[in-house]
Amino acid sequence: SQVEWSVHVANRKAQWYEFNAAMDIPATVTLSVPLRNPDVKGEGRAALCIDPGEKKISGLSMNDSSYELTGDFQGTPVTLGELRTDSVGRLLFLGGQGVSASPSDQPVYDPAKPSSFNNAAGWYDDISDGPVHAKVTIGNQVFEADPAWVVTGPPNFAPDLVGWRTLDDLLRSVYIQAGMLEMPERISFRQHVLPILQRLNELQWVNKGFLSMFGAGAPMDFSAPE
Repeated sequence: SQVEWSVHVANRKAQWYEFNAAMDIPATVTLSVPLRNPDVKGEGRAALCIDPGEKKISGLSMNDSSYELTGDFQGTPVTLGELRTDSVGRLLFLGGQGVSASPSDQPVYDPAKPSSFNNAAGWYDDISDGPVHAKVTIGNQVFEADPAWVVTGPPNFAPDLVGWRTLDDLLRSVYIQAGMLEMPERISFRQHVLPILQRLNELQWVNKGFLSMFGAGAPMDFSAPE
């Protein structure tokens, strides 16, 4: 038997809309959000997308430079990660190196535009996401496995804290609403509620807003014995 893996990740952040707020909350229904890099027009916007194209890999313990996922940002090469396989042929996806830069040396922050720090024009990073497919060959038969999606995020330079709402929380909610998971018959305070309250409290160490609301002695200090 043999498994051929196909991975196609990309980074379209510089082409996409600026981040203003989470777009799945009611308050953002009428929010107008401009595109990033608004001065780049027409066909020039294609160069804002870092797309290495689809890359395939198969075999055991495969690992060399031919499996690097390198695209470019306005002519500057950017590596979004690499593919490998382990000793039994399973796929290993390694994300980017945590690189963020501006080929044209533009400033990362414009004091006249407070939102520019996370919407900086002319900048790229090497996070990515995209589909993963697997073609399994057994004898003379070929099977297409259910596809998956791989996601990488930026490095976390802050202390080892978890956001108050995790990706696991979000996906469970989505799957329950879609009927793909059953709602728990009984809500457990210790399993379902307490972890959220604890995360809100722990974020006081890295965020002044959370400190004033959920920190020690604050109005919603969930760690207080009483």
